[in-house]
Amino acid sequence: MKKIVTLIVLIAASYFVAPTISQAQDIHFSQFYSAPLLLNPALTGNTNGNARIGLIFRSQYASLAPYTTVGASYDMSILGCQLRNDHAGVGLAVYNDRSGDGGLNNITGLVSAAFHKGLDSDNKYFISLGGQAGFTQKSIDFTRLLFESQIINDTFDPTIANGESVENNIFSYFDFIGGGLLSAAPSPNANFYVGGSFHHFTKPIETYLVPEVADDPDILNLPSRLTVHGGGSFFLGETISLSPSILYMQQGSARQVNYGAAVGVHFNRNSNYGNGSALYIGAWNRWNDAIIITVGIDYNDLNFGFSYDVNVSNLKTATQSQGAVELSLGYRFRTSECDRTGELPCPRF
Repeated sequence: MKKIVTLIVLIAASYFVAPTISQAQDIHFSQFYSAPLLLNPALTGNTNGNARIGLIFRSQYASLAPYTTVGASYDMSILGCQLRNDHAGVGLAVYNDRSGDGGLNNITGLVSAAFHKGLDSDNKYFISLGGQAGFTQKSIDFTRLLFESQIINDTFDPTIANGESVENNIFSYFDFIGGGLLSAAPSPNANFYVGGSFHHFTKPIETYLVPEVADDPDILNLPSRLTVHGGGSFFLGETISLSPSILYMQQGSARQVNYGAAVGVHFNRNSNYGNGSALYIGAWNRWNDAIIITVGIDYNDLNFGFSYDVNVSNLKTATQSQGAVELSLGYRFRTSECDRTGELPCPRF
């Protein structure tokens, strides 16, 4: 029975596409490019303009049980005027994930910092290193879970003790993340980036049960996560752009691959990096799980994204092919620190 309870909790916590599920996994977004501080701390402060704020919302598997995730982030570029060809970044992010009928709740806060080193005098090439410190708290409402010991004569009685070795319904831990990024704008009509990050250096313990009752103590540790991502933005003319991207994540036995591209139609383009107004239509494939249809709108420094996941895995029978709805909103702006000469070749997703 203890194995059944552990499986229920881990499945609820496993907001991750995987061939097999054996340990808790991290939250993720289809519009991963709209949650840069969750993707890679080296992206902190790596933005055209001095600062940006981002909001993102995801609702998944509505036909099975409510799975919702919301996130908010703020990061800014600093010391650009003092360092000239280099600059630094600092940022904050908060994410809340609520999963399943058991009311599993995950709230995570991140503090980020990064340094961006210019590799040439024209600010066309940058290498970035970043780090994060995070705090995570997870809780679950055991009264909303069903246990075999509480079923008498085919009737569920919640007043009967579940008989499990539950230590508490809440736990928390600190976490550490590191990452790197190479970004480049070799021509006025092309820029690209490639980067990677490593999450959960300390492999924190995640369990609501008394640890001593676990059949395999290693299953209580949150596995480290390796992320590799890349992409770019390429203008095919004055008004049309192509923005491909790819994401690979591995965490324990779970692997996820996203790849796809968006085509952009740009109006009143006023810089080499596509600022102004634009409409984007794109599609990504999350390997062996879903097709992601995306629409995006840029209006000056305001960005809006909508995506819908069409489930194509074996789970499509239960979900009726419904995956997830995701909304993102971002805004880039300048502070009064000072004016830099030229623009930075920051990644355009």
